[in-house]
Amino acid sequence: KASCSPKAVNLSLGFSQDIVTPIPSGVQVSCPNPTTISLKSNSKLQLTAFAHLLASFRPAVKDKYKSKGVLVSPRV
Repeated sequence: KASCSPKAVNLSLGFSQDIVTPIPSGVQVSCPNPTTISLKSNSKLQLTAFAHLLASFRPAVKDKYKSKGVLVSPRV
């Protein structure tokens, strides 16, 4: 689950403590629902770097029955 504040993203990924990640300048973050994070930026390099930083905390596992983890879907 995720929650957004103006300066940080709070991720609850099943660890003992939540992961709080500061949002870099130039990246806009919104959380339309608890399981989706929407990122917007003019810089593609900065956007992909931040998206992969969030995904690195718990990589997505492709499993036949349970797909768990943080998945980065490339939308334009």
